[in-house]
Amino acid sequence: DAVASSFSTQVPIVSAQDIAAVVENVVKTEDRGKNIILFGVDEDDNVEAEKAVVDVFSNVGEKPHISYCERLGRKSTDRPRPIKVCLTNGNAAVRLRNCGKRLRDIPSTRRVFVAPDLTHEE
Repeated sequence: DAVASSFSTQVPIVSAQDIAAVVENVVKTEDRGKNIILFGVDEDDNVEAEKAVVDVFSNVGEKPHISYCERLGRKSTDRPRPIKVCLTNGNAAVRLRNCGKRLRDIPSTRRVFVAPDLTHEE
């Protein structure tokens, strides 16, 4: 009886809401793993964001498989808005993030910075 009572007091009860929150967090983290954020890509009204991304990575011999692509934030005259790029898988995102150093070696993409898609908490 003493062993049984010690087990029952050590097992925490987890609510359905807690489990749902954890699952939602894991799914969001996995989805963000497929994304990258590009900073410093010049903004041109005549060029869509997806074409700009493809042009940047073609400089280093990469052809990203993009699911979705958009500029973030409000348009400004000070600097170009970052571009959120959603890729088909997480491996592609890692490969493109690793291209950042090679992009800085090319004069036309010297100011381009590749970052992972993180939450404010991360």
